[in-house]
Amino acid sequence: MKQDVDFNKLMKAPPRCPLCLAPMALEYDVIRGIKVFACHKDEIKIAVTDPLVGKWEEKREKIPCPLCDTNMRVFFTSVGFMKAKCPKKTCGAVVKTSNVWEDRKAGPALKLDGVAEEGHA
Repeated sequence: MKQDVDFNKLMKAPPRCPLCLAPMALEYDVIRGIKVFACHKDEIKIAVTDPLVGKWEEKREKIPCPLCDTNMRVFFTSVGFMKAKCPKKTCGAVVKTSNVWEDRKAGPALKLDGVAEEGHA
């Protein structure tokens, strides 16, 4: 597999958050024991070694906002996490897979048999 990531370049100029367009912070994730690029405003992070770092800036199919049909800004990782945000301030729609930061606080919502517990939809 060809390595397309230039780590020296990434360390000097971290990627921009595709949701708010601010530079992402280089941090150490103590839980996973790895360096990550993070945006606290949008609550996203990606491992520095993830092959999809910065790939969200490449051209791809547009994702229309489910509320206003504007093209959404998209963030994704190779582990399957995806978050899309409508850039229109009057809309603010967000579509995402489960968020690692929220999952730590919430705990599992399903019992072992896969049936939702009471109070969890």
